[in-house]
Amino acid sequence: IFMQYVRERGDGHDDGTMGKKVAGHAGTARERVYNDDSHTTRKVRTMQPLRALLVGAGGMGRTWAKNLVSNSDVQLAGWVDIRPGAAAQAAHELTIHADYYGDSLAAALSAVAPDFVVDVTIPEAHHDVTLTCLNAGIPVIGEKPMAVSMEQAHAMVAAAERTGVRYMVSQSRRYDARLWAYRQLIQQVGTIGILDADFYIGAHLDRKSTRLNSSHANIS
Repeated sequence: IFMQYVRERGDGHDDGTMGKKVAGHAGTARERVYNDDSHTTRKVRTMQPLRALLVGAGGMGRTWAKNLVSNSDVQLAGWVDIRPGAAAQAAHELTIHADYYGDSLAAALSAVAPDFVVDVTIPEAHHDVTLTCLNAGIPVIGEKPMAVSMEQAHAMVAAAERTGVRYMVSQSRRYDARLWAYRQLIQQVGTIGILDADFYIGAHLDRKSTRLNSSHANIS
């Protein structure tokens, strides 16, 4: 859904759910890529990979990097982490390539002009990363949890509504067959008075992964 939104936004299509268009780096990128009014040229350029900027080079950041480069619809245009050299080091260890590495989100937005941003920073940084990108007109898909407080979460939603730029939280278990089976079981039970669901996860992180997950994003 998120990728479809970004693609249609770049094409200038509006199905009524996109909101107003906002000037910024995303708009500049679209003008540069889609500056030919001929139908043929637009059709060819529409199929160009979407430029992704990955923020965060921790354990989950590395997982997202592998997912992004394995998708033929996406180009890993940039990767940043607050720790100088961390993104480039992660790419080297994963034997993948990004066109840009850095430790400043603001500088990366200017240099990369991404079509969208993937926020894989720690929860404490989600608010600032998201607002920085939305205010620049760049759609964001972020990791769970959304924020560290309801106040920050409300501010992030308000920024998306104000700018008309989409912000989504990754729900990686949405299509988990076990959850769908659980849902069907609940429907079969009938009227339920009390439903209690407990979720347990053993995050088997080694010391290196734990250290990498402590990275923030440098907004300046």
